[in-house]
Amino acid sequence: MARVTNPLFTDFFEAFADVIVYQHNGSSSPIARRKVKHPINPRSAHYQNRIANWSKAISEFNNDEAPDEELLNYVAFHALSPDRPTNLRTTALFEDPQNATKQRFTIKWDAPTTKYNGHPLDNLYGYFVECSQNFITWIRLTTDPITETEYTDSIDHGDFYFIVLAIDTEGNVSSPSEQMFLELTSEPAYYDMCHYDLVYYAQSGA
Repeated sequence: MARVTNPLFTDFFEAFADVIVYQHNGSSSPIARRKVKHPINPRSAHYQNRIANWSKAISEFNNDEAPDEELLNYVAFHALSPDRPTNLRTTALFEDPQNATKQRFTIKWDAPTTKYNGHPLDNLYGYFVECSQNFITWIRLTTDPITETEYTDSIDHGDFYFIVLAIDTEGNVSSPSEQMFLELTSEPAYYDMCHYDLVYYAQSGA
């Protein structure tokens, strides 16, 4: 992938690449709910134009021409978001005594201490917890942000993936945490952590 040579803009462009990866891989629900200036639909012409403009801006900047101002504003917005929560894990799994078809669980995570651009995070507001069974439809379990770094709930038996997103006092939402898989059944449950490495890339032909 082409990279910006000026360090002042590197974090901004990498933040934009982060958004593109999550949209392209189909995990668009957490991103779509971000309070962003330019929401992206992966199938829209606008989405394709943003990739093209991003690549063009890198090319122009490497040739000592100014990148597109709108693009820089968009990317800078994401660079101010909190870094994502880490070490998502479960600490309790047990049957719901009030409903035999459900199982209660508690998950915990570590709070981010920096923004995406590496600057100290001094305005963390809380977290959203989401789950999915198909990686396409994500259900937000916490309508409002929670301030604790743990969450307990009761859910139907089945296989679920969980993610946590951080939000600051300005409404900037982080990238999703690593996904945690839980098999919630009437049998002894188990869990595993699924690790996914972000791959930064840009579509060529801008």
